[in-house]
Amino acid sequence: MKNKLFHKLFLTTAIALVVSVLLILVLISVSVNNYLITDKKQLLTDNCKTVASVLTSRTDSNINFQAGLDAMISVVSNAVLGETYVCDADGNIFSCSCNEWRQEKNCIHSKGVIPEKVLTSAEKGSFFEVGRLQGRFLKTYYTAVAPFYSGDGSVAGFVLISSPAHILQSMWSELT
Repeated sequence: MKNKLFHKLFLTTAIALVVSVLLILVLISVSVNNYLITDKKQLLTDNCKTVASVLTSRTDSNINFQAGLDAMISVVSNAVLGETYVCDADGNIFSCSCNEWRQEKNCIHSKGVIPEKVLTSAEKGSFFEVGRLQGRFLKTYYTAVAPFYSGDGSVAGFVLISSPAHILQSMWSELT
């Protein structure tokens, strides 16, 4: 009798312990995932606003706007493990950080237009999305968009920085 009771209590305790450990692991996993996404959002948004600020200062002065633009967005793209695009106020991309753009000044990213809904949202300060940018991308990306301004204060264009979501997912899978 005592032996059966011991086995029942031992089994109950073991199950409770395993369930508790699994629950803690799930909670830690969710917390770390949320932290990584928040960190990525902050990284992309801050870099996007910084590039936009530099471009605004270039439109305000007599500095050649295009000079160093490709190099600057290339450095930012390497830092965030993504791509950086600069488009005019209508959403037409005129500069990109990808290799094809640097070599030929033409790439797949420069085809098409950034959706107006994205640009309208970004005009208020900045825009961030985890998704396909209304069909612009085939896969899920983290994308930040910020406007830059001309000398008269009107929106001259937008800076977009996109990083593939699978990069963050692969980092997370390496941690677990």
